[in-house]
Amino acid sequence: MLGPTLFSLFINDVSDIFNDLLVSLSSFADYVKLYTFYKLGVPHSDLQVAVDRLTNWARLWQLQIAVSECSTFRIAYPQWKIAKDIVNTSYSIDRSIIPFTDCVRDLGVYHDCRLKYYQPISIIVHNAYKRAVLILKSFHSRDPQILKRTYCVYVRSSLEFSCQIWSPHYKYLIDKIESAQTYFTKSCRIVSVVV
Repeated sequence: MLGPTLFSLFINDVSDIFNDLLVSLSSFADYVKLYTFYKLGVPHSDLQVAVDRLTNWARLWQLQIAVSECSTFRIAYPQWKIAKDIVNTSYSIDRSIIPFTDCVRDLGVYHDCRLKYYQPISIIVHNAYKRAVLILKSFHSRDPQILKRTYCVYVRSSLEFSCQIWSPHYKYLIDKIESAQTYFTKSCRIVSVVV
């Protein structure tokens, strides 16, 4: 199991190429995130310079960047005053424009550009419904204990994953999350009565 350790040592110097820029780097395994903040009246070309340096570093060490998996994500509230040149700025890797997205998945957690988590919660609930339906279709047994265990392992765990980050405080979002469990328990009850 030396592979991950050797890979970490191999890419360990990547953070050194951004020392003179107002750009921060976060990395996890083979994922790298570059981020910065903008202030009015301050030059803001550092992020594109950092992307160019990362591209050159990867080319030097014969690593390939998956451009199709890259995206740009901007956190801003509508009431914030943002300079037009910042809004119109686009970033590129080897002349390929990196697309902007309003919702991004980062280490399994979805984030939206306003950090309100409406869209991420919708995605999580949709995936929970799909898993619940799949369980009900796949299992022949209607033993409540088996279904409860299966629900906790496959559905509830996905609903609770990183809930400390996106924990909702609006009632309609809480009801939306709880609707997956309500659907599953009602479906189990209906199937048990019919059988």
